[in-house]
Amino acid sequence: MRKKMNFTLIELLVVIAIIAIIAAMLLPALNKARAKAHAIACVSNLKQLSLTNALYLNDYDNWLVPAYNSDTGKVWAKAMEEANYFTWESAKNWLMCPSYISAYINAGTTYGVNCDTYLPYKKVSYFTEGANKREPDDQDLFADSVDIADKAQRYIYYKWEIPVAGVPVVHFRHSRRANTAYFDGHVEPREPFSKESWMYSYTGP
Repeated sequence: MRKKMNFTLIELLVVIAIIAIIAAMLLPALNKARAKAHAIACVSNLKQLSLTNALYLNDYDNWLVPAYNSDTGKVWAKAMEEANYFTWESAKNWLMCPSYISAYINAGTTYGVNCDTYLPYKKVSYFTEGANKREPDDQDLFADSVDIADKAQRYIYYKWEIPVAGVPVVHFRHSRRANTAYFDGHVEPREPFSKESWMYSYTGP
């Protein structure tokens, strides 16, 4: 009869330690892969938003959707929904960045619209003609945004300035980059112009 073999306590602890070491080695790689997947999904979201914005411009004679309508108290996302470009049920996934879902979501989206572009009401020609002329691939429209005071998502942002409490800014949440959609429809991650731009932004999960 074969003798039954039992693990000693020391052997069991050695096995547990080895498993823990392997897990510790794999975890950073898994977290990095998940963050990369979230960033890619965010780019896809902003591309969908850019397409919706192009449809809006075409239907409204190149008037930009207002970031905030002071008459109705509604923000750009709500204006697009009420104009039947989407429903909250169909759009809730691509209006939310998977990398940062805070406890407080402002206006049902984690993306902000460029206040320099959308306030006050403007037509596209404001940026394509005269002194304010900029190339379509250099004029940002939508980006990851946050209010550093309460870590809440905001429907607007003030572009690339050093953040101060209570001012919604671009949020460099993807490995210190912010996904940004431009006039010409392309989306790319942007790095901050200054160290303070990400240092004082919220970069947590």
